[in-house]
Amino acid sequence: MAKFSKTKTGKDLGSKQFFDLIRSIGEAKSKQEEDKIIAREIAVLKSKMGEKDVDKKQMKEYVVRLLYCEMLGSNAEFGYIFCVNLIASSDLLQKRTGYLAVQLTISPDCDLLYLIVSAIQKDLKSTNSLDVCCALNAATKLINAELMPCLIQDVQNCLKHQSALVRKKAIVCIHAFWRKDEMGIGDNKQYQQVLCDKDPAVMACTLSFLQDLCCLNPEENKHLVSSFVSILRQICEHRLTKEYDYHRIPAPWIQIKLLKLLAILCHQDVERSKQAYIVLGEVMKRADSGLPIGHAVIFECVKTITCLVPAPELIESAADAISKFLSSPNPNLKYLGITSLSRIVLINPIYAKEHRDVVMGCLEDHDGTIKRKTLDLLYAMTNQDSVEVIVARLARFLAAAHDVYLKSDLVTNISDLAYKYYPTMEWYIQTMNNVIKLGEQFVDNQTVQGMLKMIAEGSEELSEEENEEFRVHAVESYYELLDTSDKLPETLVQIISWVLGEYGFMSQEYSQDDITDKLCDLLEKSPDNDTRGYIITALMKLTAQVTPVPDHVLELVASFKSSGSLALQQRCYEFLELANYGGLMSGVLPLDGCCEILEVDQDLSFLDAVVSSALARGAKDYRKNYFQTLGQEEQVATLKTAVYVNPMDKTGVTEEAAAVVVKETELALNVTESKWNKKMLEPQKEDDAPVEQQEDYEDDEEEMSPTHDANNGLEAEDGEKKKKKKKSKQDRLATIFDKPAGKKTVKKGTKKKKTSEAASPQSDIHDGNGRAASPPSAQLGVPGLKEQLVPSVGELTMANFEKTWKSHPAEGSGALAIPPGIDVDTMADRIMEVSNIVKIQTIGTQFVAAARHNSGFVLCHFQIDSTTFSIKVRSMMPDLTAAVVQHLQSSILG
Repeated sequence: MAKFSKTKTGKDLGSKQFFDLIRSIGEAKSKQEEDKIIAREIAVLKSKMGEKDVDKKQMKEYVVRLLYCEMLGSNAEFGYIFCVNLIASSDLLQKRTGYLAVQLTISPDCDLLYLIVSAIQKDLKSTNSLDVCCALNAATKLINAELMPCLIQDVQNCLKHQSALVRKKAIVCIHAFWRKDEMGIGDNKQYQQVLCDKDPAVMACTLSFLQDLCCLNPEENKHLVSSFVSILRQICEHRLTKEYDYHRIPAPWIQIKLLKLLAILCHQDVERSKQAYIVLGEVMKRADSGLPIGHAVIFECVKTITCLVPAPELIESAADAISKFLSSPNPNLKYLGITSLSRIVLINPIYAKEHRDVVMGCLEDHDGTIKRKTLDLLYAMTNQDSVEVIVARLARFLAAAHDVYLKSDLVTNISDLAYKYYPTMEWYIQTMNNVIKLGEQFVDNQTVQGMLKMIAEGSEELSEEENEEFRVHAVESYYELLDTSDKLPETLVQIISWVLGEYGFMSQEYSQDDITDKLCDLLEKSPDNDTRGYIITALMKLTAQVTPVPDHVLELVASFKSSGSLALQQRCYEFLELANYGGLMSGVLPLDGCCEILEVDQDLSFLDAVVSSALARGAKDYRKNYFQTLGQEEQVATLKTAVYVNPMDKTGVTEEAAAVVVKETELALNVTESKWNKKMLEPQKEDDAPVEQQEDYEDDEEEMSPTHDANNGLEAEDGEKKKKKKKSKQDRLATIFDKPAGKKTVKKGTKKKKTSEAASPQSDIHDGNGRAASPPSAQLGVPGLKEQLVPSVGELTMANFEKTWKSHPAEGSGALAIPPGIDVDTMADRIMEVSNIVKIQTIGTQFVAAARHNSGFVLCHFQIDSTTFSIKVRSMMPDLTAAVVQHLQSSILG
């Protein structure tokens, strides 16, 4: 191997280590061995390339070895910077190696791209055309839309370069820029002038760019049709040099590009189509050389002719060329002929008739691609006259087909063609029966429904008598089919059952008893529950007009009541139940009732009498309650968009704005007149209370004291009921909440004591972290607390209450002793009156509530447990939490 490291000129192509690497990679016997070789090579390159004063020539070899590592799947990112440095070399071979390396390794979003752009800008202005070509190649591959403005001017200047190679690469680079950013290359019309370049290679590269522009916006480029026609004519006349000929065809690839451009720009345009007529005829004549490249040009001409406004002479020429393709033994030409004929048929179907036999013969071809293309062509060329021949040929092909996907396409095509172009309905039914036999698994439910619809509704072109004759024919033909066939597809059995059940009574050749017996035999043989359901429904319709229902039919139906299919069970029970009511059965299942138009009463007006009777007996109106609930849900879900105004902050708030906020709050709360007496809210001194009133308080206290046992309290209450009238709930609540604060309850007969100490339960207040909170400050004192809280209406829901609760750390708790019978709503109303804390939602004997404070929310959780009212409060400040707990304990019963 080492002897090949020197060329005949004596120049060194690489070191021994490089050739050892190539040889070891080629001799590796497994992927694991190859990975070890590459890993060892990467380790060597890391150490060698990082050394100081590495020779440029040696660095070039290292870069090539790095490319081998990258191509074999390893990451050599450490060497990318050396590839970029190699671009700046003055040696052309080293520069080209550097550009090749960065194109193969660096992605368009790499940070090193900014260094590469600088080198590209420098090389684009070089006097050496090879340096410019290297830079253009790199710009085409690497430059993204963000960096295009840095280079677009230099690339456009290269379009005027004296070297044709540079001009060609410049237009290719601009084309690549346009694909990345259509607006980044300026006006597109300036590049149309490159069509006039004296070098045909530059003009050919421009055609690819213009083709994309024409596809994007053909209207703006229609003026180029004359230029394209002129260029195509010059090529056909051999104006180009011999080096552009291929098998004596002048520049065939340029001709194909021009033909594609004419097909785009002349589509359905009469004036411009006429400009292309003459040159298209010349191209087809000169390309008819019997060579493959000539066939390619002719095929492109046929495609172009089908896109232009139809010209009889050109279509005739295209048809002649197609006939040659179809008659060729070459499968490639046969495929071109089928594809071309598919386009010609869309313009003039008469040409399909001439080649119908040849096309149908292509179904026997061994090439699967040709078979599928032939199916598409036969589907396109079928009409009213040829449907019978083509469908029969397709059915024979379906019977012999084994490919699942091919059979699926065949079943779909035959079903569509039979439904669109059927000559008679009898032919349609017979054809579809055959299709179901050959490919039942590919027949969809829509096709089956189409068959049943045609039998039920008939044809609009026929009279009613003729449609009835067709139904009789369907019944008798299906009956005979059951006699002659031992095993039929389940889908076909379902269709037969439906037809015999609906129209069996119309048959004159077979009686209803014969048809009934045939269906009973079919029911016993059928293994499918869905098919059994069709048969039982057919028996139900047939016997609906016969009273009584034959016993053997009832026995057979009753044997399927225990079937595993719920739908089949339901049909059996319905049948047996209806059989007990002959008149009802005949009314429910009338003769020929499948086309009966049913009027659906969406308002269910037939239930009006039942609803009226229920309402008269005291039932609730369901619709009214439903809409009321719906309205409440909508009201709760509506967000409050009014600006929050802090009532404690008087600066910057006008009286009008404050009045609006207060009004909106009152409307949202739907505040009604409180059932609490104003006197309840007024603090009353103990000394001012009359003695008689104090005694009443004490008696009530003794009667409802939570220190009593629950049973004793009930007994006392029962005893009290016998002696005096029962107090109303409102009076009892008034008595409770009018009780003076700080008065202790004593038993009857004991000495009454007066004390100034409040008898409120102990409360536990902490900041959420287990630390005890400091006593309420004077600012957060209880007397002014209500004014510091604003009702929180619509701001919190149960969906976000829990999250808000967790975000407020300072927590406090307390409890009150309350008499039994106090409900949640009563306590919620009282809390709202004394503290502006609004209930959010009730959950059994618990409810949550909240209010707004300067520091955030005040969140509360309340629970009623027999005679205890538990309180939990959270806020952002421990002092505020303590103040709220103290205020609620002293104010609710105060």
